[in-house]
Amino acid sequence: MIKPSLACSYGPIKQKWFARLRFRSLKIKDELFELYYRDTCAIPKEDMIAFLQANTSYTIKESLKNTTADVQIYYGSKEIRGIRRNHYDKGVLKMKIAMANDHAGTSMKNEIKAYLESQGHTVVDFGAYDENSCDLSDFVLPAALAVAKGECDRGIFADGVGYGSAMIANKVSGIYACVCQDPFCAQLARQHNDANVLCLGAKIIGGMIATEIVKTFMRTEPLTADKYVRRVKKVQKINDEHCVPVK
Repeated sequence: MIKPSLACSYGPIKQKWFARLRFRSLKIKDELFELYYRDTCAIPKEDMIAFLQANTSYTIKESLKNTTADVQIYYGSKEIRGIRRNHYDKGVLKMKIAMANDHAGTSMKNEIKAYLESQGHTVVDFGAYDENSCDLSDFVLPAALAVAKGECDRGIFADGVGYGSAMIANKVSGIYACVCQDPFCAQLARQHNDANVLCLGAKIIGGMIATEIVKTFMRTEPLTADKYVRRVKKVQKINDEHCVPVK
């Protein structure tokens, strides 16, 4: 039973969100995550199983032998969403979110920022910080670069209609930005496209709907069936072949 069970964990290990969870538990500097993730994905399946199997042997102290614990067992790729949701519900997995906006999106940005921080997430606010007229690209570009470099986990940008933010962000290699006007769009953007940046239009939707969209965007993970993984990888290949790498 041990080997088949460990084999099932190989899929989640190659998922970026799961790799980041493990990475953070090791207390390594954030800037080393991409190297850690690349090296982890390069480990052959049999080697990974052998490594995990070697780390499943523990000596329990006498004082702990009568300790009770709440144990949850997940088996197979369909349970990945359950693992993710459990980490959210337990307050374990927290993200660093890059936020940016123009004058039209300041109020919405502040509302979403307050919600994210109330959930324990860290927000890096790239501005703008008031409602004076400004140029959106001055704020969205550095925020998108932070996501592309791995300095932030995801991005949430707000402007008048959302499309300006998406057009700017998608010029950056490694950014997959989507415009969402309801939670269903956010769900599909994450499930089917593995979008890492959410763009919102403050002139199109209100704060309540925007918050629900953000909740869905934050909690939804990509589908793991072969056809969805294949499609996402094809888009990533286009990105890698035609976009200038971010330094």
